[in-house]
Amino acid sequence: MKKNSSFIGPKAIFDPNFVPPKVLYREKEEISLAGILNDSFLDKFSINVLYQGIKGIGKKVIINKVLSNLQKKEDSYTNYFTVYLDCMNKDADELMYSLLGEINTHPKINIEFNSLKFQFSHLWSRFKIACKKVNNNILLVLNNVEDLNMDLFKKFLLFGKKNKISILSTVNKVFRSNIIDLLNDFDIKEKLSYFSYKQLYLILKQRAEITFPFVLDKELIEYVTDLIYENYVPVPGKGIDIYREIYPQIQKKESNNKKFLSELCQNQFDQIANIDDFYLLNYLSESNLLSLIFIDNLANHLRDHTNYYVNLDHLKEMFELACESLDYEKNQEEFSSILQNIVNIGLLTPSRKSPLKSLKTGDPLQNRFYFSNISPEKLQMIIDTLFNQSQF
Repeated sequence: MKKNSSFIGPKAIFDPNFVPPKVLYREKEEISLAGILNDSFLDKFSINVLYQGIKGIGKKVIINKVLSNLQKKEDSYTNYFTVYLDCMNKDADELMYSLLGEINTHPKINIEFNSLKFQFSHLWSRFKIACKKVNNNILLVLNNVEDLNMDLFKKFLLFGKKNKISILSTVNKVFRSNIIDLLNDFDIKEKLSYFSYKQLYLILKQRAEITFPFVLDKELIEYVTDLIYENYVPVPGKGIDIYREIYPQIQKKESNNKKFLSELCQNQFDQIANIDDFYLLNYLSESNLLSLIFIDNLANHLRDHTNYYVNLDHLKEMFELACESLDYEKNQEEFSSILQNIVNIGLLTPSRKSPLKSLKTGDPLQNRFYFSNISPEKLQMIIDTLFNQSQF
């Protein structure tokens, strides 16, 4: 296998706080955050920043990248102590206890945890004392604040403003209506946009290049990107989840086992676009013989070939073989109709790596590549059952 010159190692997918050498397609957000943070450090004022977007869209990586760069370049930031806190599934007492644990890593702070009362008012008081010991030179990074009690969140924001402590927050879910008033407490509110297919592909390609010591199959990266677009939302985090799942197989040099890898990838989606058995059986039982033979040829092709995609030329060959077996005249319109029906029921999905113009036309003959949403063995079993029961 060709070696990868950009290789860093598996921490690129297993370290939740890993920051890639370059954060792609978030330059605007990086510049904005870096600028206002640097100004706040120099002029001693606090800011409240909120990043909103679905899990895996890259909120944490923007913050971590900016803070990492500031630490290397700006002397004003070196005087600040950054505290990272994950608010997920924590009540007020648990959150404050975790916060004190993070702050206690500062060399000037030595909290006796044995003497702490697991009581919010006491923990909050100790938090304020700790902040004073470091002259409030603290930057708070609160992740997953949708799980945070809103009154407590308000308390943090007001305390930060009063004591010139900046707070960077991330939220995965759209805010509930009862928090609209809280939005006024943020100086910057940024809702991160989704990525295009090409952007997501290049982000996942970059992560593969720094994760694996050899060049990963380009078609596998395209396939992962297609699956995410079809069955989830276009965010890099889902692709990184898939890389973690297939990493052991890739390391065992099993990257050529495309069938096994494709099944592993599909298993990472709760609602993969698989078809209900009854619905599929009902559709096939009402199909004409030409359609059934074509789908049988497709099942055989998917079972015997190891590619992630089937291209249009191969589909045409399968249709022509079906026509020849029945002495039917080859008809492109009928091929287009059968292919469209197969796409409609979810047996095949057009790849987004096809030119965007071809996807917009709605003409299945304009799409060069398709991928399957069903196990070929399962499809073959249903086809065989129908042939055995049919009166053709």
